[in-house]
Amino acid sequence: MFYLERRGAIDKLFIDSIVKEFKFAVVIPFIRSQLNAVVAQLAISNIHSPCRLRSNYSAELIFYHNEAKNSSLNNEMGQSLQKFDFVSRCYRAVRVLAAELTSTQNIYPAGSAYMWQKLLLDESPTALRSFGFTHFFLMEADTRPIRANWLDAIINQITQGHPDLNYFSTDWWMLGSIYRGTMPINLHFLHINGNAIYHLSSSFLEYLKTVWEAIPFNSNRTLGYDLDIFNFFFSVDTQDQFQLTKRVWHKFRFSEFIQNCWRTGCSDWEISPSTYIIHGGVKS
Repeated sequence: MFYLERRGAIDKLFIDSIVKEFKFAVVIPFIRSQLNAVVAQLAISNIHSPCRLRSNYSAELIFYHNEAKNSSLNNEMGQSLQKFDFVSRCYRAVRVLAAELTSTQNIYPAGSAYMWQKLLLDESPTALRSFGFTHFFLMEADTRPIRANWLDAIINQITQGHPDLNYFSTDWWMLGSIYRGTMPINLHFLHINGNAIYHLSSSFLEYLKTVWEAIPFNSNRTLGYDLDIFNFFFSVDTQDQFQLTKRVWHKFRFSEFIQNCWRTGCSDWEISPSTYIIHGGVKS
């Protein structure tokens, strides 16, 4: 029996709508070989400034690597930030978090899944909920802004035009892009890409634990942490799982604020005026 199916636990689905004090983070995960790509991403943000004016909302910038807490990446990242003035203008604070992956976790592609998971699990030292965050946007090194005020646009996806308020109610769990590239793909790849906004609700975490139990990262069933979430919907082989899928599917929502153009890129004329961020580049 799944957690959300237990007596009284269904009510947790409605806890999402409780008003909470808003605290948001942009999380940039990377490994050592991606450091230059992260710096290049920041340089683009120096051109396309994340925010219009000095922000009045509680947003932080988090750099998140796979190594130990005492890694030299901490200082290297800090030194790179000094040349970007938008950081102090658009973010309340900057953090560097270390996932401290084990040798068995620190492999491709499972390593990125374990890093993502450690942001969510309450028992993890890097759990964002333990820092008080209610939402975060995952922004991998191959993701880049294409318009100014992209942080404002992300915040607006959550606040719905009321960034001056401190308390919000959010009834969805994940908000991002379907695949928008030109490469033919199977239907089970029509998921929300992992570069997305996440609502750190307890019911979302319980759902993810159910997915992780059914599709472990170290198994041959996994296709990627973001794909697993949606493939779980289509593998409903028990009545309990079917009931769970019906109750939570609406909590995953597609948006054009970001477009997933993985591998092929997206053509310029396909990019909506409401798109601020591209994952995978822009095809000429």
